[in-house]
Amino acid sequence: MRRLIVLATLASIGTLVDARQDAVVSSDRASRMKDDYPFVRFSVLADFPVPALVAGGLTRSPHAAEPISTGQLIVPEDIRALDGRRVSVRGYMLPVDLRGDRVSTFLLTSSMDSCHFGMVGQANEWIMVTMSGNHTVPFPRAVPITVFGRLSVQPELRGGALASLYSLTGDAVAVH
Repeated sequence: MRRLIVLATLASIGTLVDARQDAVVSSDRASRMKDDYPFVRFSVLADFPVPALVAGGLTRSPHAAEPISTGQLIVPEDIRALDGRRVSVRGYMLPVDLRGDRVSTFLLTSSMDSCHFGMVGQANEWIMVTMSGNHTVPFPRAVPITVFGRLSVQPELRGGALASLYSLTGDAVAVH
């Protein structure tokens, strides 16, 4: 009898640890989080021209009305206003740090094609997500997710070229 109590206690401790590390929320919980994490569409985040990195160097964004140089990156005011704010964004996961079937760092991309073919698109069409604390999430292959967290809008240049634009510290993920 005592052995069963110990095993039951160990099993519940394991469940508590897993619950702390698993940041997946139900659809009902995700709906309740919308007031605290306003929804932002990739169509809004990507609606301005950015220089793109390609094998041969920089190219013009397909959204650009005219050529853009590496030194010219004008992030619209409404996008800059999102810096540091809690938001939710829907997209597709491209794992960066995969441990078995669990992920703590990933790209959230606007298109499923990014996931299947490894093409991440323009710098304003994806977000580098790092889950907060020790949180991890399962890797849902080819399934849309919504990430809830704090967005950072900080252009990062490497060698004079735009390397990234958005990052997000993830609090929770809803799998659709």
